[in-house]
Amino acid sequence: MCSPPEENAVLGTCSDMCPIAERVQRERERRLHRFEQTPAPQAGFGDRDSPNPVGGRRADPLRIVKEYSRPAAGKGSTRPEDLRVAPTLMRTVDYLLDEVVSRTDASFPEVYDFVSDRLRAVRQDLVIQRLSGRDRLPILEKSARFLLVAGYLLDCESPSPEHTHLDGKLNEQQTQETLSRLLHSLDEHDVMSAGEWHAIYLLYNLGSFFALQSMLKLRPQARDRPVLKMAWEINRAFMESNYVRLFRLALRLPFLHSCALHRHIAALRAAAVHRYKSAFASRNCSLPLDKLVEWLALDGVAQGVALCCHFGLALSADDRTVTFSRKYVRDGPPSPSLSSAAKLVGKKQGSTCLHKVMHIGRAEGEEKLVG
Repeated sequence: MCSPPEENAVLGTCSDMCPIAERVQRERERRLHRFEQTPAPQAGFGDRDSPNPVGGRRADPLRIVKEYSRPAAGKGSTRPEDLRVAPTLMRTVDYLLDEVVSRTDASFPEVYDFVSDRLRAVRQDLVIQRLSGRDRLPILEKSARFLLVAGYLLDCESPSPEHTHLDGKLNEQQTQETLSRLLHSLDEHDVMSAGEWHAIYLLYNLGSFFALQSMLKLRPQARDRPVLKMAWEINRAFMESNYVRLFRLALRLPFLHSCALHRHIAALRAAAVHRYKSAFASRNCSLPLDKLVEWLALDGVAQGVALCCHFGLALSADDRTVTFSRKYVRDGPPSPSLSSAAKLVGKKQGSTCLHKVMHIGRAEGEEKLVG
């Protein structure tokens, strides 16, 4: 059952994934994404004398999705016929995750560019209509899962020239906004899954006193979730600069929670190296490289060697030991040796499809990780 909107809110009437007025306009202006076009040109369409010349391709009514537009663009986005009803918003999210995210004929940056924009438009319709209640929870949950996983995957891929405009900061901003709205709705309706999402919020905002304060306001039953306790311990290890414990705990996080933590991995490893510089800076003291690999949860010796080269750490001739110097540890631009995290994140996905993770929030067989 759909929850009633707040008083004075505009209630949408559109039951299509894209309002018809926008579909016609984008056809005319040739602003159709290839994911939204009909499979083949239609006869008599796209001719010079046609009122809608778009190179022979039309919008597929079953695939075109309303795009995001800023309120200041002068577009009448508050008209009821331009706002999608709650069931259509949910159907749109499911379509984007099931049919677009799972595409095999496109790179993930291209998929992300399309899906993130269309999900943003979905959330915009939610806000304009001021929809409340449990109807908005699955929409926000699936949107948040997509943004969290995308943040990790975008960091792992080098975008093609046509997708160099993708901005990780914009993804972080959208993730923060979505998580904030989601937590507010969860707390408002006293949902038991609030503990899971507060754990994600705490990991995404590692060291944030506001995130800690929000967690402490939860009911005891919600705070008793094992993954929330682990997120608390990881945050505590961060506050204490106990990076060995932090990375050991991080290895036991589920896939989605690991994606939330991933944006801090490079900074955490850099901070750990500087901490070890003070602890092991001695001519007669060296650290086995495999121990450094273990402490930083690196993906192997090769990544350990690359990390040492990045910071200018001295390696033995056989690359088995590392020597720290109190005087000099080089800092440099971000490097894959700092952020690469197959062991911490990627391998936890296993064989689970991305769209399934975004629907149910976990990968198969990961229950044994937390405990």
